[in-house]
Amino acid sequence: MDVERTMQFILEQQAATAAKSGEHEERMATLERKMADLTTLVHLVVESHVQSRQELREFREGVEEFKTWVKESIANLQDGQAVTTEKLNALIQIVDEMIRKPRTES
Repeated sequence: MDVERTMQFILEQQAATAAKSGEHEERMATLERKMADLTTLVHLVVESHVQSRQELREFREGVEEFKTWVKESIANLQDGQAVTTEKLNALIQIVDEMIRKPRTES
């Protein structure tokens, strides 16, 4: 067995292993950066989703408040319409009585 050839072979294997190890470290660093970017993106998506849900909840509350206001407004208008109708009927009755009542000349 040739000791020099064996030593040369071992040195070549060590160099190849060191080169592969460096490639793996570079790939690992790249993967770590991409994972960090992905994690940041996921956090942004989650925050956006939470914000959207809050805005939707507030919008729904606003819609409910508006519906309540509309119902109250319609009720007030109906009450006012009833009073107006009552007064108009009273006026019609007064005018009708005045027209039908025989006039007495003094």
